[in-house]
Amino acid sequence: MNGDTLQWLTEIQALQHQVMALQQERDAMAATAQRWQKLYETEAQQRRADAAAAQATIAQLHADLAAQSPIKGVWKMGSEGAEALSALPELAELQARCDRAQTLAEAQAELRGLLLTCAKLQHQVAQLSHDLAVEQAAHQQTRNTLTLALGDTIDLLTQERQKYQSLPTTPMPKDPMPEPI
Repeated sequence: MNGDTLQWLTEIQALQHQVMALQQERDAMAATAQRWQKLYETEAQQRRADAAAAQATIAQLHADLAAQSPIKGVWKMGSEGAEALSALPELAELQARCDRAQTLAEAQAELRGLLLTCAKLQHQVAQLSHDLAVEQAAHQQTRNTLTLALGDTIDLLTQERQKYQSLPTTPMPKDPMPEPI
């Protein structure tokens, strides 16, 4: 009887060690999942901030183009664009330069300069639009990668939980444990 009891106690201790090891592994996996989630959230915040900054720069460049456009009405702007235009110090300078042009040749030279500036700004808008699209694609890729990593971690946690739940249980002996002497 003492041999059975000792064996039974040894099995209980082994199972307790197994349970503790599995709990530690589960806790480690949960911490890993939490770190991945934090990384994902940090990356998403950064991407949103970058996208907002790029959008603001694009809007500013559109406003610059509208201010320098020799053909009025080429750029359609809302109230935000008009406010951005009125805040540009360059607008007053451009207006003064146009007012100083006394001859047709001076006006044409000024127009050529403005058209060149407009072309440069259009190139900047195209480049920034492209950069924004690349940034958005990179954000989507990062989001997908982090989501997959988080899903894999959750799958591992689920598998470990199933292993833990499927551990064989040792039946309790029918005889009660003898009282210690």
